[in-house]
Amino acid sequence: MPIRLTRILLAVMLLSGLLPLSACQAVPAAAAWRAADLRRLDPADAPQPALDLLAASLRTSPLTVEVRIDLLDLVASDAYEYRFTFWDEGAFRLEPLRVEVRPGGVVQTRLPEGAPPLRARVVPDFELDTLVVSLNRHLLHGNVRVEIESLQDGMMVDRIEPFDGNTPPPLQRAPVVLAFEDVYPALTPAQALRRWDGAHTGPTGERHGLAHIVEAASRTRLPVFLLDLKTPASLAALHAMGLDGRLRTLAEAGTLVLPDVAWSEPDGQALEAGLAAAAAFGFRSSPYGYAAAGGLQAGYAAQFVNLPDAAHLGRAPGTLLIPLPMDSQQQATASGPSLELRRRLVATALSTDTTDLLVLGGSLPDTSWGDSDMAGPTFAWLAGHAWVQVLSGTSLLTFPAARAAPPQTETAGSSVWLEELRQAPGNALTGAAWQACLTLSIPADDPSLQSLRQAYLSQVGVLLAAADWAENPQPLNDCSADPDRDGQPECLLSDGSLLAVFETDGAVLSHLFAVQADGPHQLIGPSSQFAVGLSDPTEWRLERGPAADPSALPGAFFDTTAAWQAYRAESLQDGLRFTSIDGSRIKTFRLVEDGLDVRYETDGPVATRIPLAVDPLGFFTGPAQYQAVLESGSWTWGQSTGMQVEVRTQASLRAQGFTVSLPYLSLPEDPDLAYPPGHYLPYPLSLVTVTGSGSFSIEVRLREPIVKF
Repeated sequence: MPIRLTRILLAVMLLSGLLPLSACQAVPAAAAWRAADLRRLDPADAPQPALDLLAASLRTSPLTVEVRIDLLDLVASDAYEYRFTFWDEGAFRLEPLRVEVRPGGVVQTRLPEGAPPLRARVVPDFELDTLVVSLNRHLLHGNVRVEIESLQDGMMVDRIEPFDGNTPPPLQRAPVVLAFEDVYPALTPAQALRRWDGAHTGPTGERHGLAHIVEAASRTRLPVFLLDLKTPASLAALHAMGLDGRLRTLAEAGTLVLPDVAWSEPDGQALEAGLAAAAAFGFRSSPYGYAAAGGLQAGYAAQFVNLPDAAHLGRAPGTLLIPLPMDSQQQATASGPSLELRRRLVATALSTDTTDLLVLGGSLPDTSWGDSDMAGPTFAWLAGHAWVQVLSGTSLLTFPAARAAPPQTETAGSSVWLEELRQAPGNALTGAAWQACLTLSIPADDPSLQSLRQAYLSQVGVLLAAADWAENPQPLNDCSADPDRDGQPECLLSDGSLLAVFETDGAVLSHLFAVQADGPHQLIGPSSQFAVGLSDPTEWRLERGPAADPSALPGAFFDTTAAWQAYRAESLQDGLRFTSIDGSRIKTFRLVEDGLDVRYETDGPVATRIPLAVDPLGFFTGPAQYQAVLESGSWTWGQSTGMQVEVRTQASLRAQGFTVSLPYLSLPEDPDLAYPPGHYLPYPLSLVTVTGSGSFSIEVRLREPIVKF
């Protein structure tokens, strides 16, 4: 039978009373209830959640009159009983119609004598905690008036006083802001995947991540503020995962609101770096600002800050101040908002103070909002209750502020390198120095992590020394300099086009730079330039300097055995020779026209590691594509349209870059999968491991871009 004819016959049967509206039967999905349908709000004051009437709504269609009640909670096993009493101008003018609903879908309709036959349809929704009673409209006359009661053992527990279609909707709704911090800290592919859709990572041990917030917001169209998403590292990681386009679309639609973020200290430089990265990745600037350290940023219409009053907006000169979420209690559950949050929502909706609002969310990794089983139901519950108003980026700007309130700001950190950074030449190596300084100066609640980051800040001095050298490249062969000011001299080796920096402990090549016609390039660098603190915190040893974080690679030719033994440095006519104190290992480094030659002489097998950091600033400042070529005895790594580096040897070589993880990043994290080692490398590194014995050589060469067809 054609669909249209079926619908016509159903309508005729309904109008004629031949097809009753029976209790709790499956019905087609109805249109969403709107704020205009609301008639009453009631406090959350009943002893049992299933008997606590929060709101009542009424609407009419050509076929039905529908009344909905919103309950604090409704579970199929609850002992609930509700009485709906209807009056109208005709059939039920003198004596009302009563509809009583009990568990199991039992509906008892009490018709006045002489009234036309009428049955009610009752549809409970245990996900939204609502119940809808529908009556055939053609059997009613004019305006319908309704009273609703919840009962226990025949005694009234809660009541919503009578209302009809002319009862105006309540003036006040519950204004809500959904705002999250720490939304996507992603310094490695493993961290990027875990923070997007991680396995067993949330507060309750379930799947957890930003993906579930994004999916729930997209489905319900509820606006969400992601306060610190627009950082260089987060945007670069999203691009590597292929997700930046989707989030950009949601931001353009207003579903995601992305403030401009001063993600580190000094906040002015961090804000500038964040704005530049956001523009390069295609994200617009915002009227909203956010600073990780809490300071105010000039020129923003509104800013998220710590306020002593978390229930009201404040004002500073020219700026609306929005409080950060401060409630650490669980807000999202698998059944929707927690009962405590529902009570707060209805209390806010009933408040006579029109400046009251709720700011929900918090630090995403610590909240249940990102839980795969909780985000969807909680967003759906908020979207399904018209007396809750989740404020958008536009509506929040016009929300009334209660009073002027100064933000609670933290004391800004200070780096010994700031003045030199500000005076450094404007080249790519200075940019890399700023990126490293900002990465290691991100505020942290964990004092140990903060101290660990500070322990690695000295490497900024090496990058600044390289930036100065690149402006006037000079040959060097000097083991008396201390560019990182750690009290231990480093060796600087340069032929005027390449600059190598060595640490004598371990005879490690911490950095390698090159100057070409298009400017300076970084080729090798320590992993701590991009991330520290990825290892077990119980293994951190702050007193060990560059060895404080056992997961950090201090540079190239960092051996897996006797890694930190002391070496004597010897200047050669064209290079440097490092000999271990016990004479068991010799490393000789010579600069050649297009790179570096390294020779090992050992009295046993040794494995050494070479982290390649080729023009790393490009990864964080815009879309970048890295290429890797692994052949017998060689590894080539770099950006597909820029500088590349080849490592080759006759010894055993194995290598991986972060790109090996890209196929896995489109899937949820799998705790049973053995991910490749490159999955755990900081962006944008690749790592070469060479294993040899006795005497063997390693060559590092600069290469033109590799073009694949």
